Amino acid sequence: MDNMKTTNLTRRRFLKALGGAAATSGVRPVVAASSAGKRWRRNVVFVCLDTTRADHLGCYGYSRGASPNLDRLAQRSVVFDDVLSPSSWTLPVLASVMTGLYPHEHGAIYFRTPIRDGVVRLPEILRQGGLSTAAIGQFPFHFDFYKFQVGFDLFAQKWSQTASKTTAQALRYLSERAGREEGFFLWVHYFEPHVPYEWQFDSAGFYEKGYRGKTLKVFDANLILKLEAEGTPRADAELKRIIDLYDGEIHCADKYLGWVLDELGRRKLVDETMVIVMADHGEHFGEHGIVEHGNSLYEEAVRVPLVIHAPGCRPGRCGSPVSLVDVFATILDFLGLPARETSGCSLMPALAGEAPPERTLFTTLDTVTSVIFVPDGRDPSKIQTQDKVIHDLKAVRRGRKKLILDARSGKYALYDLAVDPGERRDLLVDGKPPGDLRGALDEWITAMQRYRPTVAAPDASVIEAMRSLGYIQ
Repeated sequence: MDNMKTTNLTRRRFLKALGGAAATSGVRPVVAASSAGKRWRRNVVFVCLDTTRADHLGCYGYSRGASPNLDRLAQRSVVFDDVLSPSSWTLPVLASVMTGLYPHEHGAIYFRTPIRDGVVRLPEILRQGGLSTAAIGQFPFHFDFYKFQVGFDLFAQKWSQTASKTTAQALRYLSERAGREEGFFLWVHYFEPHVPYEWQFDSAGFYEKGYRGKTLKVFDANLILKLEAEGTPRADAELKRIIDLYDGEIHCADKYLGWVLDELGRRKLVDETMVIVMADHGEHFGEHGIVEHGNSLYEEAVRVPLVIHAPGCRPGRCGSPVSLVDVFATILDFLGLPARETSGCSLMPALAGEAPPERTLFTTLDTVTSVIFVPDGRDPSKIQTQDKVIHDLKAVRRGRKKLILDARSGKYALYDLAVDPGERRDLLVDGKPPGDLRGALDEWITAMQRYRPTVAAPDASVIEAMRSLGYIQ
């Protein structure tokens, strides 16, 4: 299959291509030797902005000014315009980033399935390579049950973490790492703008001053569909308010991102650090009759932002389709660590102005809702779980065409994203997809079927957190 391969290190080509630019710009490639022959340290700061749509960011054409700090970073980075997430909700996506594998390969596909034993995580490799590893933020799957903590020297991801506390911890970590010979990998996770959307003091300029409606701070996402059905001027005002709240949360996360970027400058870490900013998935605001995420493979949910800066990179935009599974290989490549077998490929060539290779990309959604109960209502040791599959969607992307399969119904839908980015017009007249796309999707599904997730029973703390997110009843 063309999606499973061993990544080829491209760092040498990257540096060769950057030679002229680095010499004229005064930016030193991170692996160059100093006049004293000392090898330059390499670091990675990886920031995930949860639930952030690409089309609500200035560097992707949004005009509201919700992301000034990310936009400034984008000016000296490579902005990837066509990024496919491997799924449309957080658990499988972040597991894919940390393993370089598609969801079925790493096993974390729904709330009762942790990353499979034996799957190598990125922080494990980096720690073996001599880097310090840290994860800080509000990440809902931080529990030991999901095994994201494996390989991290510091794992300070918490469900109750605030953005301000996350940032304070990240700044402290960067301060402690400055001046050390040992490189580091820092993952910072901001939960904003995930629902519930809350009124942010620093984002007051995004809220209409004359608003007198009921949606003041927090809202139920399903209100969008109710308002759309209502179709009144009041509904229009409420829908605008919801978007205002969402953009305000993006602006809040962007503010703290700016603090992290400024700290890299203060600690003189910029010339030796790769910065990656991405989102795990997007969000629906009524498109296709859907709200929130984790319930479709439409572009609103799986097209995500990805901005990468590396010392000496050639700023610009990459329009070729890429995937978040590529982040794993890109980090290893930048750090000069041996390649691993992965479902992605390194994006280092794009940082030197080269187009990534054309290939077939995939995304999947396998969500299960679980009812957890005690048969006699008294003895917790007799707890039972009933799982019900609510989404079994697969999609293949090749060039401008995207084919989606609803495996529960057996129905396909085909879209040309170049002329129909909103996926409003299904090109399948008779329901029969093109042979090449269907063949690629069938081959991928067959390959994925040989993997079996490890289904386990999480403890009470995990159950309560997943209940609050709506994954169980």
